[in-house]
Amino acid sequence: MKTQLNIFIIPSALIIMFFANAFTPENVLGCYTRGLVAFIIASVSGIAAIITGILSIRKRLLKDPSGKQWMYLTFLLSVPVAALLYLA
Repeated sequence: MKTQLNIFIIPSALIIMFFANAFTPENVLGCYTRGLVAFIIASVSGIAAIITGILSIRKRLLKDPSGKQWMYLTFLLSVPVAALLYLA
């Protein structure tokens, strides 16, 4: 149970950091810094989504029941990337 909980806490932290950065006033960080931080968070999340997508496909082909869990994680990690494309 602890492993399953940790798998969803870390990506959720990435999403929270992304949206906390997006809703930070411009006077606090500046426009350039906010954009750079958002790009870094979305890039890390996108790379992790690609890796978990590959793991999910591999587990699904091997008929491993944890493949569905990795697929959910892939969708969760792709949220900051989609939000960056939408907000930019």
